Amino acid sequence: MENFSQRYTPSLAPRFLNLLKTREQEMRELLRTSGHLPSSMEDRAGREVNDFKDIAGEESQVAVDEAQAAHALHELIELAAARKRMEGGTYGQCTECGDAIDMRRLAAMPATAHCAGCQAAVERVEAIEARR
Repeated sequence: MENFSQRYTPSLAPRFLNLLKTREQEMRELLRTSGHLPSSMEDRAGREVNDFKDIAGEESQVAVDEAQAAHALHELIELAAARKRMEGGTYGQCTECGDAIDMRRLAAMPATAHCAGCQAAVERVEAIEARR
């Protein structure tokens, strides 16, 4: 098991760059494969509909696929931003408070831009805005 008690340093950049690239490939593959799934009622045109559950199941799958694709696209944007921070020498620092981001957090989510405390604050604000 790796030791994550250390702080991020530029010497770790190759390892984290590899994590970012791997995650980018995963998100691009998810987007590629989800693009081939039916996304509208026109895809069912010409087929005989025999069961309402079939339609509901297809629509549910389309909604899940669209949500996954939206998440993948958002994550690709975050990954690109993380690579820019790496190039600029600020990777591993919270973009809100400037503190070091815990290595365990970086290892789990290499594109993260916030420390755990700032991320919690960002999520609270997003939740409040979503209720409006």
